Amino acid sequence: MPLIIGYNISPLFDNDPHGTTGHHYWRDDLAKVVKNVTRDFWQLGDGEVTCFFPHDPTVPTDHYPVATIVVDLLFDKPDRTPERRKEFAKLLAEAVRDRLNKQRGTTDAKVEVAVKPFNAEKNGFYMTP
Repeated sequence: MPLIIGYNISPLFDNDPHGTTGHHYWRDDLAKVVKNVTRDFWQLGDGEVTCFFPHDPTVPTDHYPVATIVVDLLFDKPDRTPERRKEFAKLLAEAVRDRLNKQRGTTDAKVEVAVKPFNAEKNGFYMTP
């Protein structure tokens, strides 16, 4: 169950195709992209990917120079090799970049993705029933 957190992503966009107001549209839209890419790549089911984008209200809402996506709790499995993690990081970065550019009406969004391996036996993990 990967946990994906996006940092340094401006919470305000000018181009909301649904005509809604507020700060929630961009989070929902970007979360769909992130979840779909993750589920498709790793062949995960619905509800197996958690994604959120925290925002510090003391930070200006200008576009940040680099959006950072951290993928954590991606359990170690035989098919999750370093090469596949790199491939996934690139695919996710490109998908997020494309969505940010579309949303902002720009072509220069920068995105970095870190995919952290997780070993439940070594790192410890428990999920309540």
